[in-house]
Amino acid sequence: MGICRSSNKNIKTNQKSENQSIINEKEKNNENEKRKINAKKDDKFKDMPEWGNNIKKGFGIKQMPGYKCNLKIDELIELREKFWISKQSSPLKIQWKIIHQACVYDHIKAEDYLFKNGINTINGCINQCIDKDGNIYKVPNYCINDPYFELELLPQDDSHNEEIEITLFDIPNQKNIKMKVRENQTGKFLIEKYAEKYNIDLNKNIIRLLFGGGIIKDNDTLYQHKVKNGYSIQICVSKKN
Repeated sequence: MGICRSSNKNIKTNQKSENQSIINEKEKNNENEKRKINAKKDDKFKDMPEWGNNIKKGFGIKQMPGYKCNLKIDELIELREKFWISKQSSPLKIQWKIIHQACVYDHIKAEDYLFKNGINTINGCINQCIDKDGNIYKVPNYCINDPYFELELLPQDDSHNEEIEITLFDIPNQKNIKMKVRENQTGKFLIEKYAEKYNIDLNKNIIRLLFGGGIIKDNDTLYQHKVKNGYSIQICVSKKN
């Protein structure tokens, strides 16, 4: 009798072990399916192709290789929105919201904001971040910077007089300023308009216009830098020595 009981016990143990193996295999398959689904979703949000030749775009943690873009500005904005919306259903949606906000900030405030919320860049760039639990977050290049449109400036040409609306991203005051300008208007014109709006003394301060990974100089026109309708230019103010 003792042998029968022992045999039954062994059979039950083996069955339990087999059942657990089946459950583990199903869970493993489910995880693999989830990864495949997520991979397919991420395929829609791959980085846009880079120019190469060490062309850079952005500053600080937002500096990365300049990329090519054939989309219209409205299409590019829509693609960015779709990427961030896709993260709203993520279990890590709070962290994604922090990273989204950091991508909107200038590079100085972005780095500080991430650090305060327990998120760091992996290789010094916001396109790959990691939180304190080891979760990794990858952001496509078009959600961080605007595209780089050409390798060299176009020659100055005053005939380009089309009216466009641009956004000046006011770094000191953390807000956007909408402005209607002409394509042939210069960096100096924008600087003077900005200084007038905020009562900034240009004898005591330096105002820089940042676009396309470079600076729009006083005599450069918006057309030379291929600034088009709907584009953003960053404004940076510093005291003269």
